[in-house]
Amino acid sequence: MTGLWTLHAPAALAVVVPVLMMPGLDFAAVSRNALAGGRTAGIAAALGNTLGASVWIVGAALGTGTVTARIPGAEGALRLLGGLVLFWFAWRFLSLARSAPSDARSALLEISRTGALREGALAALLNPKTPLFFAAVFGASGLATASTADRNAFALVVCLLHFAWFAGVALVLERIGTRPGTGPVLRISAGVVAIVLTSAGLMALRG
Repeated sequence: MTGLWTLHAPAALAVVVPVLMMPGLDFAAVSRNALAGGRTAGIAAALGNTLGASVWIVGAALGTGTVTARIPGAEGALRLLGGLVLFWFAWRFLSLARSAPSDARSALLEISRTGALREGALAALLNPKTPLFFAAVFGASGLATASTADRNAFALVVCLLHFAWFAGVALVLERIGTRPGTGPVLRISAGVVAIVLTSAGLMALRG
């Protein structure tokens, strides 16, 4: 077993895992689909989000993760798109807040698996923090000097952890959202999230 897996990989995961668990654009995409569309939509959003994030994760592992820093204006364009996506999700949560019934089960069939998958992937691909974060992770001393095979294996571990976390989030929120009488709580929570996402979108546009 190489030093990467006994020292550098655990140290990197100690940084990556807490960041994965932080609420943000990815969390918003998965949670909205899980609350409004149920388990199937939530898991589909988690899968789509993982596939979208894997583009940046694998790209960083292959050494192309800093492409946004190399292309003039790329980071700013990504930040603009990310801000617009935050506004879009804020509107989606606001719609959920306005339409959530007293029994959330009656609204579970409104979201298709394809739509949830696409929404999750879009959130990950247009999250401006993801490529910069993983470029920094794979640029760290231990991972930077690791073999291509080890870097790709570490990227796979991160992708699996990413899916496991957001699939778990989807399952938990689906159980909460489908309990009888949770409609009022769901409406208030969705409204609060919409406000938070709007604020985050404004901050992203300001840079």
